[in-house]
Amino acid sequence: MIKPPQATAPPKIERVSIMNWVGGYNSTQDDGRIPNDGLTAAQNVLLEQDGVIRPWPSMIEYGPQPSGTILGEIGEFKVINGSTKTNYLITVQNVSGTAHVWIRKDLDAWIECTGKNFDTTADCHFLQIANKVLITNGVDNLSYLDINPTSGSYLDVVPFVSLAAVTGVSATPTGLTGTTYTLRYAVTASNQGETAGTNASAITVSKIRGSWNGTSEYVDITWNRVTNATQYHVYLSDTTGGVQSYLGTVTDPGTGATATFRDWGDTGLDYTRSIPLEDTSAGPIAKRAFSVNGRVFLLGDPSNMRLVRYGGDTPESALDFGPYNGGGSGEIGSGGKEVPVAIKSFRRGNGTPSIVALCQSTAGRGKRYTLTPETLTIGETVISYFKVEEDNGEDGTDSPDGVILYRDSLWYPSLDGFKSTYTKEQVQNILSTDKVSGKIEPDISNISTQNLDKCVGVAYQGRLYWALPVGAEENNQIWTLDLERGRGWMLPRYVKASWLSLYEDNAGKTHFLALSENGLYEFSYSSLTNDNGTAMSTYARSGMIKFSKDGMEWGSVIDVTFVFLRPKGSIEIQVEGLTEDEELAQSVGSDTYVSGDSFAGWGESTFSSSLAWGETINIPSGSNITRKTKTVEIDEELNWLIWSIKTTDPGVDYRLADVIVRYINVGTKT
Repeated sequence: MIKPPQATAPPKIERVSIMNWVGGYNSTQDDGRIPNDGLTAAQNVLLEQDGVIRPWPSMIEYGPQPSGTILGEIGEFKVINGSTKTNYLITVQNVSGTAHVWIRKDLDAWIECTGKNFDTTADCHFLQIANKVLITNGVDNLSYLDINPTSGSYLDVVPFVSLAAVTGVSATPTGLTGTTYTLRYAVTASNQGETAGTNASAITVSKIRGSWNGTSEYVDITWNRVTNATQYHVYLSDTTGGVQSYLGTVTDPGTGATATFRDWGDTGLDYTRSIPLEDTSAGPIAKRAFSVNGRVFLLGDPSNMRLVRYGGDTPESALDFGPYNGGGSGEIGSGGKEVPVAIKSFRRGNGTPSIVALCQSTAGRGKRYTLTPETLTIGETVISYFKVEEDNGEDGTDSPDGVILYRDSLWYPSLDGFKSTYTKEQVQNILSTDKVSGKIEPDISNISTQNLDKCVGVAYQGRLYWALPVGAEENNQIWTLDLERGRGWMLPRYVKASWLSLYEDNAGKTHFLALSENGLYEFSYSSLTNDNGTAMSTYARSGMIKFSKDGMEWGSVIDVTFVFLRPKGSIEIQVEGLTEDEELAQSVGSDTYVSGDSFAGWGESTFSSSLAWGETINIPSGSNITRKTKTVEIDEELNWLIWSIKTTDPGVDYRLADVIVRYINVGTKT
């Protein structure tokens, strides 16, 4: 009797299903070591939802284009008139050789604001404070746009008023006849800035200051009034050849030819405030301005890059950078390599709010300093100043416009990578700095370090965006760190963006804007893969997908299925793999997914790719079905495979939600 052959079970079909790419783009690891949720290429794509891949929004023109060349920043300010709030964009534009401030509300026409001509090439920056928008560029003296609706100069640019130097300073002692001690008095005038200290008057007295009787022993200092001055500051040196330090302030009397200050000898000197050596009455020169708790800080004085100026501590004195009302100046990192480039409101390790200065140094290093307001009482005199202390760690930035304060952490680029400063849960009371760009180190080396100061950063909807100069003199790529989807990097977005900005229109909608080749654009999905008329291609590529952890097992791959959500247009699919017959990867399958093709004529979308006489009319449209699949037949034994998708046409959209590999495990091969 012949036994019939026993039926054998069919080989087991296994699946690898990759449903998100929260690992983001990775250029540091070899293709074979990148996890399945990582990518080896991510050009012009972002992560959405729980990690699906989608094309970047396109660039579309945002309203009327600039009247001239925009110099530097695109800023935003808010005018408050009673209960009415109005938001504006602000720029400085060079129009036919004249640089003025230009503002715009939403999609209205640009408005020119006169009052001051600016340097025609220097990049400008803006800061709103005390119903004013400060304008700094590192070349021109400080000025501001008046945004107080009740002011007579509303929406005009107001320069600081230059004051003449104080003259005619004289000091007359009473009840102190003698030559034992020498006193040298000097006077400066101020409005919003301060004149330089000149015209000192030296006298001799019989008693040391502090021992005068307070009734009949004093010194009267008198000087000629200065046109447009509102205050006068008196400085004194009570040692031979000593630096004159701040003594006191008097308000301009308003009438008469002279003003007078009486020194009773009972007021201590503020040794933290020396007499100014330069005239800032025309407005100090600064490259950038920052605001912390209503106080203005200025950086980038070309005559002293380490100098930090700060204004007064009230709205009325916010732009008084002299010693009156708490203003002043000081150096950070005096004599060292560090140069302060950005000031932010942050905190100490124990959570105490603090003013933090980030400094540029060399070789990607830097330092942070904290500026703490302090007071010192000498007799009846209260002296206010900022105590400067070096923060723990050596981490600064080379990109002042690239510093982002977001989600209770500082994020910033430096020469050796992108960093984040925050408080670790397991290390209390200490601020820690981590490098967050470990997965993209080869790309970091391609950044043009000598132009890194042109980097601009912005945080929007859970992502951090940086416009960077990559192998170029100007910003030509945008890199994205996605904080909501695994902290994965997605780069590059190819676009020349000299500035990135967020603008909230007066209907409450936020617009993500870019200044690209002097055009003002919004990133929007109202146009798909189309940058102002130029097709935006997209490309994403996986690492090696293996059939065992050690990569030794082979799979007889049946097919690879790509799952798209609401796709539009044409999407090219490529699968590469390593076969037994080849030493290098080769293409083992490809196809093109075409969604929503419509053709005139017979009305049948599959009738033909052309209309009768060779005319083709393709109308990309979104599918009514959320989930669309495209299966690429493989039928090859592979050691590993790599997939990629690419688009080159305008009007394309997709969300790659899943890649499913069906295979039969065939074990190892010798």
